[in-house]
Amino acid sequence: MINEDEVIVDLTNAQCWDYLRRQRIGRLAFLADGRIELFPVNYVVDRGELHFLTAGGTKFDAFVRRQDVVFEVDGDLGHLVWSVIVRGIAGVLDPDQKREADARHPIRTYVDTYKPNRVRIEPVLLTGRLLPTPIDRT
Repeated sequence: MINEDEVIVDLTNAQCWDYLRRQRIGRLAFLADGRIELFPVNYVVDRGELHFLTAGGTKFDAFVRRQDVVFEVDGDLGHLVWSVIVRGIAGVLDPDQKREADARHPIRTYVDTYKPNRVRIEPVLLTGRLLPTPIDRT
């Protein structure tokens, strides 16, 4: 049996941001109407925040009121995998902020639907881990 402490490496904040910049899709979890919601979202890193687009509905309604969220992203480096979790507060950008953010870092969604609202996640806690991939022993 391998000791978990010997193979799992905690990432620094700088490493977490580096890995977050490498991906474009993450999973967003938050509480809405008494139940946990989980959505895949396209995102970008912008000035120390994560940004994504949304239409009206569950996500938008929660974020207008500034909502606690958890955002998770994983990646595979071949011999290693990484996972970064961002705990923070999500809020909707006003039209001027959205225009400025769109100019800096446009968000390209994979699903071609109308999403006029840009949401930011202001990180409160950032954690990440680097893990070796399992060795196939068969």
